Amino acid sequence: MTREQSELLLEQIRARYDYQTITDILVNLGYEFSRNKKFRIRPEEKTASASVGRGGLIHDFGANGYDILKLLTTHHAMNFPSALRFVADQMNISYPEDGYQESEYEQQQKRQQIETLKLERIAKREQQEREDYELLMKKQAEARKTIEWYDSYAYELQTFHNPDYQKEALAIAPMWVFQQATPNALKHFKYLSTFDPKNKTIVAKIFDYNHQLISYKRRRYLIPGTEEPSKWVTKSQTSPNKQCYIRVDQTSHNPVWIIEGHHDYLTAALLHADEYSSFNFIMIPTENYREFNDYEKGFLVDREVNFIMDVKKEDVKKSTIPMMALVSSLPKEEYENAVLIDLFDFLQKNGIDTNHINKLDLSDAIENWTDSLTAFKGSLEYYADTLRAEQELF
Repeated sequence: MTREQSELLLEQIRARYDYQTITDILVNLGYEFSRNKKFRIRPEEKTASASVGRGGLIHDFGANGYDILKLLTTHHAMNFPSALRFVADQMNISYPEDGYQESEYEQQQKRQQIETLKLERIAKREQQEREDYELLMKKQAEARKTIEWYDSYAYELQTFHNPDYQKEALAIAPMWVFQQATPNALKHFKYLSTFDPKNKTIVAKIFDYNHQLISYKRRRYLIPGTEEPSKWVTKSQTSPNKQCYIRVDQTSHNPVWIIEGHHDYLTAALLHADEYSSFNFIMIPTENYREFNDYEKGFLVDREVNFIMDVKKEDVKKSTIPMMALVSSLPKEEYENAVLIDLFDFLQKNGIDTNHINKLDLSDAIENWTDSLTAFKGSLEYYADTLRAEQELF
């Protein structure tokens, strides 16, 4: 195809981008969608995190996003002309055979079509962006109202005198952790969470970097039409996974721990006592959060950075992949001094049998710990310092 033919075909394809069309193509390519309309782009991912927007673009927390053509060239070893033809065939768009010679009139008509399609695409995208933003603001406002309602009953519900709350809280951390946590840590735990009395579950609040509540995740939630409750179900259409949660005391130079997921961030809140006994942490919302932005990097300057990975015994090396991408986004000084915490090795070096354990994250490690919170934090920091001294870095 000539340049004009390829450009026209590209614009014709883009004009047909919508949720259903792109989803059908992905299904034909062999991708499987979960109940919440997510799919895995990379086979090593434990959780499906990619999704198709209503405008037909592919949102992926492991990268900057795709359209269907970029996905084909990036993950299916197609060159761009082959990807164009493949998608055109899927959309039933005809195109000229190679070698077909067009008249000057046909070429002029194509150029006019290209410009018209471009303008229509820009107008459609701008309209969708306005509608998406309005929907996002509406859904975030709904989330705030729900949390405010839950919090209005906090005195009666967020107490261990409520057996439903106690059961859910003890699914986050063992009783001894709550007993040893400082009043300040317990207060912050309740600030970060609330209780849903209808579904009888802990709810993790999600804030943006201006400390505005934008969403929430229920620890257990029975999705209509299912039999088993799903874990950490998010308030729909609120974009909660675009930022980390940061709890770093900037008055001290204690190390910062990088953890993953909302269960671990509630557990970590119970470890963070005060500036004298801090557990500074940054929680990445999903394993596919692959790059720190400049704001997040500002909390890591001139500090030791320790990455606590979610590790599976069957393949410890594979478990490092999500954190490795984050490490590579650090400034050189922090990158060269960062360490990766293998919790299996950490527990074993502290005399704890791990033969019965298949996977570990921060919460799991505390669940299997046999000493105090102070001893846990001290031992974990000592372990990281040992790795650093032995140059067992990335």
